[in-house]
Amino acid sequence: MKAFFGFVVRWAIPALWLLAVARAVMGGFERGFEPVENAAKPFVYPWTGVLLVCLWMALESAILYIILQPQKFTWSLPRITSALVIFIILSYVHSFIMATDQAGYFYVPAAFTFVITAFLLVLFLIGVARALIQRVIDLRSKREKAA
Repeated sequence: MKAFFGFVVRWAIPALWLLAVARAVMGGFERGFEPVENAAKPFVYPWTGVLLVCLWMALESAILYIILQPQKFTWSLPRITSALVIFIILSYVHSFIMATDQAGYFYVPAAFTFVITAFLLVLFLIGVARALIQRVIDLRSKREKAA
């Protein structure tokens, strides 16, 4: 089971990042709100903005990799909890960005952070369940030894 979750954590983060990068590249073609005077101007793809968004998501992925350490993934509830708290804060900050009329790529980091937060929440709940089950097993074994 440990190897399975290590595999999932190791490959889910880059896979989600690649999907987010693809969405950011596609979102570059969505112009967002444009004033009427800009409507006649030819479309110029926002390479700089898309690149910055992709780099921001890469930074978030690197932070997550550093915290979770998927190459030697063990059920460290404090690591999962700290990553979850950081990404809940990032999701909160990104929620302010989502309420604008920006180009399509501008919304991708918020969606990426939200998906990662949901992924971490699932890992956290699994970790809490594992800890509770282990505690029950330990209590039962102590009772059996005492009897």
